[in-house]
Amino acid sequence: MLRILEEQEIKPFKTWYTHIKDAIESDIASYEKLPKKPTIPFVLHQLRKAMHDDDVILSDVGSHKMWIGRNFPVYEPGTCIISNGLASMGIALPGGMAAKLARPDVRVVSVMGDGGFLMNSQEIETAKRMKVPFTIVIVNDNDYGLISWKQNSHRGRAVGTKLGNPDFVKYAESFGIKGYKPERSEDVFKILKKAIDSNELCLVVIDVDASENLKLSAKLGKNLKIGK
Repeated sequence: MLRILEEQEIKPFKTWYTHIKDAIESDIASYEKLPKKPTIPFVLHQLRKAMHDDDVILSDVGSHKMWIGRNFPVYEPGTCIISNGLASMGIALPGGMAAKLARPDVRVVSVMGDGGFLMNSQEIETAKRMKVPFTIVIVNDNDYGLISWKQNSHRGRAVGTKLGNPDFVKYAESFGIKGYKPERSEDVFKILKKAIDSNELCLVVIDVDASENLKLSAKLGKNLKIGK
């Protein structure tokens, strides 16, 4: 089909998507600016810079999954694995271990929220025992962020979503692995790169400002003229 279309020289076939591509790239670039407190899209921007094109990213389920699907550029086939369909929370940690076992030649990063991490955090023991090196990244908002996002969008408030989390760095260290926590937005890239480049089993926890989620809802609603 592509060969036939090329032979027919159908010009719109080559150009119809360019303005969409430009809009996507512009939107992704808008989150590069250093925020006072890290946001999920900012963290993903720094993560993309710290990863090689052929590194593999595993996404858990939560608000970060929405941002990864929307704002994380992918350059090689099979390098971005997202749990859709049944959308199983907790998949990214054991999934990262499986990805590294399947592709020991590439670096693997598992991204998850604090809620998803706590559902399968015990798999750190398995990965440590089996000597499977990959990077665990927790974007922490002390909340079931996607549920809060939906509740706030529909009802103006969230109920029953807050979490009382442990000290994730100490939790990682209790398994005998390194734990990192950037205290400033300026440190996010440096710590992510250090963790990924080490090619060791390690954990990075980044406290994030979840208010960017509702800002995205408002922006998309305005662009789509929802409710008008």
